[in-house]
Amino acid sequence: MPSQRTVSILLAFILATVLTACGNISNVRAFNRNYQEPTEGDRAQLRVSVQGGMVRGVPGKDCIDWGVPESGVIAITMGGFADPKRSPIPMPAPSATTKQFRSAGRFEEAEVYIPAGKPMTLDYLSSGGRYQCFVHQSFLPERDANYEALFRLNGSSCEFLVLKISEGPLGVTMQEKVPLSKASLCSVWDVL
Repeated sequence: MPSQRTVSILLAFILATVLTACGNISNVRAFNRNYQEPTEGDRAQLRVSVQGGMVRGVPGKDCIDWGVPESGVIAITMGGFADPKRSPIPMPAPSATTKQFRSAGRFEEAEVYIPAGKPMTLDYLSSGGRYQCFVHQSFLPERDANYEALFRLNGSSCEFLVLKISEGPLGVTMQEKVPLSKASLCSVWDVL
């Protein structure tokens, strides 16, 4: 008959294993499913440009919650994860800032609809190299507005920016920096 101490240790090990597996299942889902665009209600448009990594979205939350069914990968530059093949949507031409940002190398770009009037959290994970970026930011999209989100690792610094864009005179794209809020985890289980 095992001692009470042995049984306690065994139960703690089993509980830790089960809880770790639950967290990993959630994380795998967050890396391997595509962001689901809203098809009804108030919407805005978002163009995401990412260099070296992936950008995932969590609609309707100002925190990271991979339990939201529509959450998932928006744009990605690496293989082995979700593969969101997206069609362009009606948006103004890329802003001068986006053109300059993208001139630094290979970018993956995606255009998606996002819910308006509710928070939208964007999560950037850089890939490879000596340094890593983990950026979690949220903003509040306005109805029928157009946005650009730019993410890259530049040397040892993470660069990210969200712009509200509109078509100005003579077809020039106007831009305005959008205020961002740091997004934390909604739950300790939403680590990645």
